[in-house]
Amino acid sequence: MKTRTKIGVMAFAFAMIFGLSVSDTYAFGGDKGERGDRTEKRGERHKNISEEGKEFRAEQRAAFEIFLGLNEGELKELKEAGEKLSETLEDLDIDRDDMEDFLNDQAEETIGFITDEQDLDDEQVEKLTERLTHKIEHKLERLYN
Repeated sequence: MKTRTKIGVMAFAFAMIFGLSVSDTYAFGGDKGERGDRTEKRGERHKNISEEGKEFRAEQRAAFEIFLGLNEGELKELKEAGEKLSETLEDLDIDRDDMEDFLNDQAEETIGFITDEQDLDDEQVEKLTERLTHKIEHKLERLYN
């Protein structure tokens, strides 16, 4: 698999797990700045995601909303008000173990979907799993420390 494809698969996986759009994964938490053009290009490229991919992403976002107990509008309001996800999780009394379980479940579903969608071989699945595990650990460290 080409490096560019690997990065696209990772961005897609990360987006699905965290309930974000692919362009949000690139510019999460800040304005576009220098990255604006690349973010917009990524958004354009991902307009070609299959209908199944779009449905899967919608299901992942819905699962995240259910897990938090907040709808998309409420999440958007919190973000616009400057509240960080870590603060929201604390306010909602969602501890690290619960978040880790949720993210790992989402990762498992995402890996299964991407494996089928991209026809990944065992080695590629293993690399994807390792990278997602690392990203989840990193995200948990940022959220809970």
